[in-house]
Amino acid sequence: MSHAAAAFQTLQGRLDLSFAHHRGKTRMMSCYQLPPLKASRALYPDDDGAATVYLVDTSGGIASGDENRMTISASAAAKVHLIQQSSTKIYPARLDGEVSKQSLSFDISEESSLYWHPETTIPFAGSRFVQTIEIALDSSSTCYFAEILSPGRLEHAESFQYESLDLKLSVAYEGRQIAYDRLRFQPDATPQLGMLDDYYYGSAWFFSPDFGESAAELQEACPIDQDCRFAVTSLDPVGFHARWLSRDLCLLKAHMKSFFQHISTL
Repeated sequence: MSHAAAAFQTLQGRLDLSFAHHRGKTRMMSCYQLPPLKASRALYPDDDGAATVYLVDTSGGIASGDENRMTISASAAAKVHLIQQSSTKIYPARLDGEVSKQSLSFDISEESSLYWHPETTIPFAGSRFVQTIEIALDSSSTCYFAEILSPGRLEHAESFQYESLDLKLSVAYEGRQIAYDRLRFQPDATPQLGMLDDYYYGSAWFFSPDFGESAAELQEACPIDQDCRFAVTSLDPVGFHARWLSRDLCLLKAHMKSFFQHISTL
């Protein structure tokens, strides 16, 4: 192996998890992990039998040429909370055309519930990032998936200094695609007015067969704050997409937490 090849060795992380309700609580039925991705054992902080699992990237971030892939399934009335342990850092591209990649795939069925609790995605100056998220669920299942996007390392005066960002999310309900969302930014190549300014962007997708509120009722139930903009849209035939903009990351996280607590108690 040449010195140049060794210097730019890439990582191909893999994490495959499956969950099912068995003997009174949700259990992790299988776990395949390939560094740098790892999962904690299933924890049970509450008495409802739901499993809580922390997701870890031991490399500290995704370098150009790296690719992380996660496949998560929940069946047989499983209830699981997946929590990112730390922010996802996207390091600068090292070679022309090289990108950092991440793909997440969720399959939720048979009256199962899956909740994804995010940390912030932080694209460094000069980075290129491609992310693909696929969510498949049936009419009996519940899913909450959220993410937070930073404009960059603001403490280093980096705001929209990454080269490119391409985030794609699709949702299939009973085998039919009901949502497709894409954020694609190339700050230097295609300057755009505002382009989120220096705001943090929060996004949450929520699907549940038992949720009875409308989008207007959700909008009214969430607190009004001039420092954190919020909007929610209903999907056909089921589900909601909520979005936040704020220059204060802690405030944005607090509003997203309040939203999750509201939908969880109904």
